[in-house]
Amino acid sequence: MLNSIFSYFIAREDGSDDKRLGYMSWFVLQFPLEEFHREEAIFYDFISYCDRLSVPVKQKYLEVYLETDLRRFLLHSKEKIDGVETMSYDDPNSLETAIRTISEVMLAAYKEVAAEPCELEDFPVAVDRFMKKQLDDRTVEILGRSYDIISQSGNPGTAAAWAREQLSALSDIYDESSLEEITEGSISATPMEPLVDTGLPAIDDDLVALCRTQLLDISAPPGAGKTRMALGVFAHRAAVLKNRNVLYFTLEQSKAEAEAMLVSRHVAFLYSVVVTDKMILTDTVPKELIPKVEAARLDLFHNKDYGKLGIVEADLYLESFIDKIKTQDRVNGPYDIIIIDHMSLLQSNPPKYERTLDDYKIVSRGYRMFKRYVRKNRKGGISVNQFNREGIAASKADKEIDATMGAGGIEAYRSTDVNITITYTEAMAAQNQRRISLPKSRSSKGFGSIILSTNLGCCTWVQQPRKQV
Repeated sequence: MLNSIFSYFIAREDGSDDKRLGYMSWFVLQFPLEEFHREEAIFYDFISYCDRLSVPVKQKYLEVYLETDLRRFLLHSKEKIDGVETMSYDDPNSLETAIRTISEVMLAAYKEVAAEPCELEDFPVAVDRFMKKQLDDRTVEILGRSYDIISQSGNPGTAAAWAREQLSALSDIYDESSLEEITEGSISATPMEPLVDTGLPAIDDDLVALCRTQLLDISAPPGAGKTRMALGVFAHRAAVLKNRNVLYFTLEQSKAEAEAMLVSRHVAFLYSVVVTDKMILTDTVPKELIPKVEAARLDLFHNKDYGKLGIVEADLYLESFIDKIKTQDRVNGPYDIIIIDHMSLLQSNPPKYERTLDDYKIVSRGYRMFKRYVRKNRKGGISVNQFNREGIAASKADKEIDATMGAGGIEAYRSTDVNITITYTEAMAAQNQRRISLPKSRSSKGFGSIILSTNLGCCTWVQQPRKQV
């Protein structure tokens, strides 16, 4: 009933729970829920629950999950197992009956899997076998579905296009190179190459820098300056000071707006004068400063001592955005850092015979795919994200921000290595201030929160002394 691969995540009396948790986190990140069905889908959701809480898989935790989270999962996924196929989860009585039945089945299945002998050092071999079988089974499933689509539509081209997209997605999920992350001597075990720091002491003393294979997230409410931090701090600094090539996807602003922000930042960098991006866009730059603006533009985009700044204005779709990144990287790159602004605007354009995903799933799955891309291709990734309503309210009230307050929720939070949040109150906005905090960073002690003085018009950020916080 449950694949034996799940036995490797169950706590044992061998003192290896930390490594087991690492394998479980990798597994959840590598394989999306949609690759599992029936009992395996429910157990996958359970190990995701354990991963989120950073606890090993134990029967007592499964019992808690079945009491507290199973109902949510069934209502959302509509997953069925033997004995409940005819029950409607929309009917409260049927749902309660299904929960009791499924709970009994899952506890019995857990005990069977827990009884299977497994040596933790065998996990890479076991997961390799799991991936090959899954890939074969899913390929056969897709080819069979393609035949059904031809029969229903009479259009082989539609079926072929659908199959190509599905098989392309499978090749990423079941890519054998992903095993390098959990085997000794893997690419992730080598020292990570720093790409760019921020120039902000509190952050740099803690993080050191954004490194290759890392995904850094900037989350904030509207108007906080997340785009201007991504461009004015990371993109500009990477290109001008570190000679790194940066690819920036703008899903909200126009290419002209992004260019104006970068030029305004470069004018401030070169000449220590303020020319806002709005002045550049509306052609209201004071006459005496026009030569400086044009010189800064020419220097920023054509100086061979700088890295390349590629700006792409586009709609990005879950099904194809990684291919768009790869195309830009091959044609105009190679790029060192990829920025997507912002992830909450990622859309889905599924094939005709696939169901449309809700916004939460689009964003959460997009984060997983983006993270997988930067790891596999040794890029640095920066995702810009927007708070949900709860996060916006917390920001205005100057309350603590947690992992559930961004688009994509906990899944987006888990897929990033570093998460920088920007918040502000009305009083702070009036003083051109923003609060920066670091709710998550792997291998970091954290710095609490700091206050930055900003001039968003030219994308500059300056840390205030601690005594002013």
